[in-house]
Amino acid sequence: MEVGNAREITENAIINEKEKLENNLEDLRIEQEHNMFLEDIANDYKKYQSVIIKQKEEQKNYLLKIFKYLNEIIETNAVTKHSLGHTLNEQKRLVNEIKNLQDELDNINID
Repeated sequence: MEVGNAREITENAIINEKEKLENNLEDLRIEQEHNMFLEDIANDYKKYQSVIIKQKEEQKNYLLKIFKYLNEIIETNAVTKHSLGHTLNEQKRLVNEIKNLQDELDNINID
């Protein structure tokens, strides 16, 4: 009976190991699918990252163009700064004249 018992124990051990191997194989297949899914996600992220980088570079280029344009305006305004100052002085003078006229009108209406 010991030989029969040993044979049964060996067969049970073989069956248990076979089940473990089948379970491990199934786990491995699931992990492989999961890894393929993660690989797809990583590839999608790389594409998204490339798009974001391209957009940021375009924004940077546009901002540099605006900066250059503003510098050109500042250089041009250096020539017309005198004209701008003269215009602002004229505006102030006209505002004062309008205030004086309004005060005169108010005095006329009171009398």
